[in-house]
Amino acid sequence: MYDDTDAAADGPDDAAVEIARLEDQIERLADTAEGCRKYMLAAKVAIGAGLPILLGSFFGLFGGNAVLFLGALAATIGGIVVLGSNATTHRQTIAAVAAAETRRDALIDGMALRLVSRPGADGGG
Repeated sequence: MYDDTDAAADGPDDAAVEIARLEDQIERLADTAEGCRKYMLAAKVAIGAGLPILLGSFFGLFGGNAVLFLGALAATIGGIVVLGSNATTHRQTIAAVAAAETRRDALIDGMALRLVSRPGADGGG
């Protein structure tokens, strides 16, 4: 994560550089959030596959196969750990994206941009 509270944008060039930096940061954070989402999906699949096998093994549906039981236990517990960890990281990353977007929008709003039209674009002759 990046701390941009000390970054000051005094002039238009400084603001443009800061906006570009924030755009890069937002893109990196979005990539991180997407990676977390993929790991969360894989963790849910592991839990979804491991839990029924674990319960079936526990109630003797698989004839006491210890390897199957331990594999299902590992998939279930591992899935829970990965899901929890990535859910927290995903939440923090989304919050950082929102903060960076707010800062970027504030810089853009403070630039006093003016609307420029092309000659003849207003419909006049």
